[in-house]
Amino acid sequence: MKDLSKYLGREFVHGTTDCYSLIRDFYKDEFGIELRDYARPDYWWNKGQNLYIDNFRKEGFYLLDDLEEPQYGDIFLIALGCSVASHGAIYIGENKILQHVQDHLSSIDRYMGVFKNCTLARIRHKLVKKEEDQEYEF
Repeated sequence: MKDLSKYLGREFVHGTTDCYSLIRDFYKDEFGIELRDYARPDYWWNKGQNLYIDNFRKEGFYLLDDLEEPQYGDIFLIALGCSVASHGAIYIGENKILQHVQDHLSSIDRYMGVFKNCTLARIRHKLVKKEEDQEYEF
């Protein structure tokens, strides 16, 4: 069983401990993959920037098609309150995501409602191998 508790309960500080820093920490710890730390000015998503879409390929991610089943470690790019992917969540299995929403503590949530309805893209890192029938502790 995988213990993900070290990722939970983090305070949100944009650009320091936010959804992207959670993704960076998760990928380094879980897969040994280091992602660059991009500057994230406050409210970049309302200022004509699209940081996730502009940079995910540079970091080794590729788009999943709609028919591809999600797997542990896939990233869901979500438009929360705007028209661009302003939020990234990590799929951890059993229809759950690990995420850090602005003004909330990092948490594990069901992938449903606004998160599912506002997902613009799902991406997977080219170095992450498919894991079959592995159980994780939530």
